[in-house]
Amino acid sequence: MIDYSEASGPILAMIHVDVGCLQDRYRVAVRDVNWQVHSGDFWIVAGSHGSGRTDLLLTAAGLLPPCAGQIQWFGQPQPASEVARQSLRRKVGFVFEQGHLLHDLTVAENVALPCEYHGVQRAGSVEGVVTRMLESTGLRAWADARPAALPVPWQRRALLARALVLQPRLMFFDCPLRGLDRRHAEWWHETLLQLHRGEFPGVSHSVTVVMTAEEPPTWITPGMGVAWIEEGRFSVVTSPANRLAG
Repeated sequence: MIDYSEASGPILAMIHVDVGCLQDRYRVAVRDVNWQVHSGDFWIVAGSHGSGRTDLLLTAAGLLPPCAGQIQWFGQPQPASEVARQSLRRKVGFVFEQGHLLHDLTVAENVALPCEYHGVQRAGSVEGVVTRMLESTGLRAWADARPAALPVPWQRRALLARALVLQPRLMFFDCPLRGLDRRHAEWWHETLLQLHRGEFPGVSHSVTVVMTAEEPPTWITPGMGVAWIEEGRFSVVTSPANRLAG
């Protein structure tokens, strides 16, 4: 069994990767990606609508197979078996822009799903883990509601809560700020920074953050990495500074 634990080198390495398209996995959306993400990085991958930024994120997270090239997570190769994929999933979280909640379950039941699927919590402790995560994301009042009853910004928070219950080390966020009003955008801005600094309630460590955006946000600070996708090409504009050891 492959052990996807912290590596001394990059926790994500894409080597001459051709990124496919979610709608047509045999069509190349982004060509020849060479990219490393290290523990402690904060990356923003920008690109216009249709540039392939979501496809790149899905591929980097192991949710979409590459058309060519190699990907390594935590120094280990792409998982081939279901056991290895589950081991990787416990280390890597993904927050979609919208959707992907099960509408026949309550918000609390959606958040509990990863714990139950992976069996990483005793049955009696899942409720406490879920409650803490709902409180940390401001969703406690929505715990017994169905996802369809939540406004879109709150659905996105539910996706975050569900991704965080397994305490991932590497998190991917697909356009988390898109379409939000000022209040929700500020909450996400502060939450992303708290996760990166290891200060988010309910998460016991700092999280390596990779997010997409149509344009780099105005709050980019020195030390954040910025990459751009244009005309099927991925290019690094600024590499992260002050990287943490793996």
